[in-house]
Amino acid sequence: MPTPIKITLYNPKTQEIIAEYSQSIITFEMLVKASQLKELLDNPPEQERKWWWIWHPWMKRPESEEQKQVAALTELVAEFFGHQFTAEQLRVGSDVSEVVAVLRAIIARAGSINMGNPTQPPRLRPKKGR
Repeated sequence: MPTPIKITLYNPKTQEIIAEYSQSIITFEMLVKASQLKELLDNPPEQERKWWWIWHPWMKRPESEEQKQVAALTELVAEFFGHQFTAEQLRVGSDVSEVVAVLRAIIARAGSINMGNPTQPPRLRPKKGR
């Protein structure tokens, strides 16, 4: 069985451990979602930056591409652990290094899969005299 991938959620006020989660299996569905997300992160859409950066509380702040990507990453991690916690709980109660470690572990394990058959077919040699 593969090495388990683990994450810990903490109480943001006391920094005490709330719960620890572990997952050993990366399903094929998770592999597909991780590769799609990696492709999105590698090729982000062009976005024009706005000149303002201060928003009043009554204004609805538009979600930037970076915020959408972070939301997708946290949702992927929550889904990886079978939604035993929500993306919001992950966002406020996890250590950033652990979330990054989980994402790296998923991508590394997915990258270690050899697509295709590494065994080359034997080369046919032409018969002499032809």
